[in-house]
Amino acid sequence: NPPTGIFDTSQPLSGLNHQWNRLINVSGWTAYYESIFIIEQNGQEFEQSFQTEIGSVDFDSGLGWINQSIKAYDSTGATELISGSSKYILGYDYTLIKANFEIVSTFIPDVTGVDIAIWIETYESGGIKSIRRASSAHELDSQSWFKSTDTSNKVVISKSGSVFTGSILIDNSKLPQNDQFEIYARIYDRSAGCSDDAINDESNVCLTDEGGNSITEE
Repeated sequence: NPPTGIFDTSQPLSGLNHQWNRLINVSGWTAYYESIFIIEQNGQEFEQSFQTEIGSVDFDSGLGWINQSIKAYDSTGATELISGSSKYILGYDYTLIKANFEIVSTFIPDVTGVDIAIWIETYESGGIKSIRRASSAHELDSQSWFKSTDTSNKVVISKSGSVFTGSILIDNSKLPQNDQFEIYARIYDRSAGCSDDAINDESNVCLTDEGGNSITEE
């Protein structure tokens, strides 16, 4: 029988929307990935496999960053899309997403010193299906639900004082219809030896997440 830690009835969808980090940290269980190689030598085939333990780190409370937020606006950025405590995105026009992170440091890098990645997924899909990602390090592909705010085809980063903002548009024509969505973001501090190309899992100060934003299309 599966351990009780696999399911968390206090969470939406029994916690499946956070299953990766939770499953890896279930007491008494260890997750591995296996690489299998088929090797041919002198006309004979041999199989060799290697197992590597998978680790997981929760970066929600990155020590070097504070005041994280994700906000949705109309395409001009003039009007925040919020009704009461509920955030929403537009079903008839682009929605501008802004992810904000404030650094706590005497050294503040410039905008080229950080990367920001932003994800959108169908709410409670467990990070498995109907998920798209945009980044300041990599160009969007043709399947993306995002659209850049400039010609870079990436998340655009700006800075005001110690606050870094990653901006990207959501293309309403690409979204699944009649769904709720979760949007989350992460900042990578290149000056701490961390980037969107290579994550240093040894320290929480390397990056931080902002998530848990349940957003309804409207």
